[in-house]
Amino acid sequence: MANDNDRDIDRAWDLMKKIGFAMLVTRDGDKLRARPMSAHLDREANTIFFLTDARRHKDEEIARNPSINLSFADAGSQKYVSLTGTAVVSNDRAKIKELF
Repeated sequence: MANDNDRDIDRAWDLMKKIGFAMLVTRDGDKLRARPMSAHLDREANTIFFLTDARRHKDEEIARNPSINLSFADAGSQKYVSLTGTAVVSNDRAKIKELF
């Protein structure tokens, strides 16, 4: 039988998949920067992927401070998920091709 924590984790993954977009929050010095991103979830790897233009500032911000927040919102049904974690910038061409 699954415990409450397992059910909460399942529910969070289900909501993130349903919503599909997250506000990715990074740090730029003492400022917080948020931008909407399309989320590609891989629950088995416990990972959320985002495709981004490498010429944008978010990659530099993550390199300097990999602590991030992801906020998913379905305002119509009043369902929200907020996660904190550590981001890694990757240029894995095979993974990019798979997600794109």
